[in-house]
Amino acid sequence: MITSHLKAIIGVFLLFCLSACSKEGIQVELTEIKNNLVLFAVENHTDQDIYSIEFEITYYSTDKSLLKIDTVSYSKTTDVSGNIVPFVKAGGETTITYSMPQETSSATAKVLEFKTE
Repeated sequence: MITSHLKAIIGVFLLFCLSACSKEGIQVELTEIKNNLVLFAVENHTDQDIYSIEFEITYYSTDKSLLKIDTVSYSKTTDVSGNIVPFVKAGGETTITYSMPQETSSATAKVLEFKTE
């Protein structure tokens, strides 16, 4: 039987995990691991376009030991008409894909910083 103390510990752990995956309205969630690639969904729950963003991606093995930590950055692009396109628009979503170490069985990502201009 799960005691109330254990429930509290589990609740705090889950809250920590959820907060570690988002920063100021930006949510990042692992969606797939396949062919040595990790795919994360990135949701912008703010009212501003994000033009550049930096993530920390942490890779774990099947025994939950730390394999590697990467820092990756993405920024705005320019479309064929020469217009600047933000990384992710306000209220929008996108994905990021990154190569992973061979022994990876799970991964997490968190936003380190982002710029709205």
